[in-house]
Amino acid sequence: VCHGGNFNTTDDKVDYARFREFDLPSFKYSSGRTWDFGDTSLSFAELTAYAQLNEMVRDIAYDPSPIRSLINAWYPGGFGAGTPPVLPAVPSGWSTEVTGYHEVFAKSCRTCHVARDSELGEPFITFNDSTNYSFTDYVVCDSPKRMPNAFVTYKNFWNDPSRVLMYQALTGAATCE
Repeated sequence: VCHGGNFNTTDDKVDYARFREFDLPSFKYSSGRTWDFGDTSLSFAELTAYAQLNEMVRDIAYDPSPIRSLINAWYPGGFGAGTPPVLPAVPSGWSTEVTGYHEVFAKSCRTCHVARDSELGEPFITFNDSTNYSFTDYVVCDSPKRMPNAFVTYKNFWNDPSRVLMYQALTGAATCE
């Protein structure tokens, strides 16, 4: 699911799968380190390696694609040695929900949904607009909770009560328990 694509039973291959961006705040690092935009906890060599990886992913992504756009937003000045990604501007459809984008969508949803795009006939599921994001409460809050779909992201979301409350406010969901 997180790489997009459709399984083709004719040749047992996946069509339209995506190489994925390296979203530094979504990772766990050695020695209990974390990283968020503006942090200096990653070394020059680590930042260089991530910039190179993101540049490779960006260069093979079709144009225009949400993955390519996101990587370009992280590295507006290029991929030089030691260059950290920057906090990206929100897509225009999120301009009234900047905090919701950065604290809820970017940390809990974007990592998978950025790969679900128009190439797959699913442009609505990339959530480029905060108003179209509001229908998600049935898969997030209802029982059984199906989202976030990835295990670590699921744990991170549900173990952060403030993020759950921000999600409720963003979507208008009655309760998420």
